[in-house]
Amino acid sequence: MSTLIALVACSSPHKGDYVNIDAKPSNYSRQDLCQRFLSFVTDELKASDAHLENSTEDANGKAIEWSSGCHVYRSDLRIIGSLSVYNPQRNGTIQPAQSDFQPIKGFSEKVWMTNDDQFRTQVGQWVSEMSFQKRNLQMDGNPADLDNDKVKKSVEFLIQLTRDIQKS
Repeated sequence: MSTLIALVACSSPHKGDYVNIDAKPSNYSRQDLCQRFLSFVTDELKASDAHLENSTEDANGKAIEWSSGCHVYRSDLRIIGSLSVYNPQRNGTIQPAQSDFQPIKGFSEKVWMTNDDQFRTQVGQWVSEMSFQKRNLQMDGNPADLDNDKVKKSVEFLIQLTRDIQKS
């Protein structure tokens, strides 16, 4: 008696939206990712009283592989901002799940933003998201307001970071 094995392939109706078996993890370290985010928050946004969460994972330079993230906190442990990066191992544009993300034009990569200071970009197969808690983001001791210049810097930071993660 012989056994017949059939392989069935499924395809998505969306052109280019399929699992990419050639996807590669990133060797970019979580330590570098989080330190770079902290530097952006303190140097570019001029946030005062900002520091990273404590994590043994940061200390050993572990690679992010397929996904990672971190938070920047105030000394009273309120979250100032959050950053996450991931590679869903799919081709095509990965649309934001939340409908309040709207595309913004004028940048070299696909970028989305919400009215409450959440940013999202996709570079190749890598997706990065960054958000800020304005009530906790203090700039020079005063409540923050992300004006157009700070929004542009935030988007450019997120795009460049995502490019660097994709390359490593």
